[in-house]
Amino acid sequence: MSDPFYTKADFVPERSIGYLVHRLKKLGTARAETLFADQDINLSQWIAMFHIRYRMAITAAEISKCLGHNSGAVTRMLDQLDERGLILRTRDQADRRVVKLEMTEAGQTMLSRLTPVMMDLWNEHLSIFTRDEAETLITLLQRLLGTLADGEDKA
Repeated sequence: MSDPFYTKADFVPERSIGYLVHRLKKLGTARAETLFADQDINLSQWIAMFHIRYRMAITAAEISKCLGHNSGAVTRMLDQLDERGLILRTRDQADRRVVKLEMTEAGQTMLSRLTPVMMDLWNEHLSIFTRDEAETLITLLQRLLGTLADGEDKA
């Protein structure tokens, strides 16, 4: 895009991508937390396990970064998951200072049981779109995320 998208005249909250994404996260998180209220784990624990399962984060520091929680809170959360036998911590053979996280069979079972809860929630939210619109939305968000992630890597 050669011309800037936003101008002073039209940079208002209801058209600001930052504001809209922030509101989506806040409202989506609040809704998801209510669904996890009667579950065996909370939403943050499910997100951490989801990241571990798909190798998006395999250390406590990476989980902390993904969740936006401080290291102390993440350590306590991982302690709970470890004590319940849902994750396993192992020292990296190449660098003994690094502790890697992986799912146990019990963790996989728990994640498999609870993932449909999140799928149903997002399917409900996406039901206002056609399949093509939902695919386009995901593609555009991935592209924007890629641009932001590239900038993060350079910082």
